[in-house]
Amino acid sequence: MLLDDAMPRWDRRSTHRVATDTEPALLLAAVEEVTWREVWVFRVLMALRGFRAADFATNFRAVDGFLVTETRVIASDARSRRRFALYWLLIRAGSGVIRRVWLHAISSRAHANAAGRRSS
Repeated sequence: MLLDDAMPRWDRRSTHRVATDTEPALLLAAVEEVTWREVWVFRVLMALRGFRAADFATNFRAVDGFLVTETRVIASDARSRRRFALYWLLIRAGSGVIRRVWLHAISSRAHANAAGRRSS
């Protein structure tokens, strides 16, 4: 499903990318394989969040030598939108770190899978 289909409107959006020379199919397979244990900063920031008054949609795509992730958020009401705006202000940099660590973990997993395929 395309992100535009899942969430065509949003209050906040964040996009991050990492350069890679791995085949897109291997990258997208690695998206499903990477665990949150490989993205240590995620656990720290999620502990700070403490509320769930917004919907999130995230996707990954491999485009022109880059692995890209985009996350969109839409709040359920005006109060939640204000609360989320404050939360976003506080965690945006940390969220960016999560995304970059996540992308690198996916890229590393895809590289390892590609190397394993070549050596077999």
